[in-house]
Amino acid sequence: DERAYRNELHYIDVLQRNGYPDIAEDVIAEVRKRFPAAVAALKKKEIDGMLTLGKFDEVQKLIDAISDKNGVEFWTLNLSKGSAYFDRKMTDDGRKIFDEFFKKHAKPSGAMLDLYRRTAYEYYQRLLMAGQKKAALQVLNGLAKQPMEEDQLRDVTSTLAEVATPAPH
Repeated sequence: DERAYRNELHYIDVLQRNGYPDIAEDVIAEVRKRFPAAVAALKKKEIDGMLTLGKFDEVQKLIDAISDKNGVEFWTLNLSKGSAYFDRKMTDDGRKIFDEFFKKHAKPSGAMLDLYRRTAYEYYQRLLMAGQKKAALQVLNGLAKQPMEEDQLRDVTSTLAEVATPAPH
């Protein structure tokens, strides 16, 4: 059932975040048997575990094997690699991947639009944490140009205003 599946994905996340990617691999294999329709989500979890272990070359081989270099699967896995670079303080390598994504998908639609939105928020936060406020604002500006509900646009524009306004002295 859906709840059990979500619980398993959460368990995999917890294992990976807490330094047990090897155990997470075993859980992924078990979940793959129980929920065969979950291939895409489990592939991302598997990639995330490999990245936690620093297996960047192996991950790149899996990414390279994806035929559609403009598709959601390719970019989901590639952006996971970019996130792992940020996590390892390899900011320049992470930025290259994220910047390429936003350059190639300036006007996304469908599933790519969903990925764009999630990625923009993550990238904006990572750039702010890296002290790159100007770049973070550019990401938010790009997000504000995408189609979205009025309340979402209000959230984005208020965040833009908050980040762009200097703190009072």
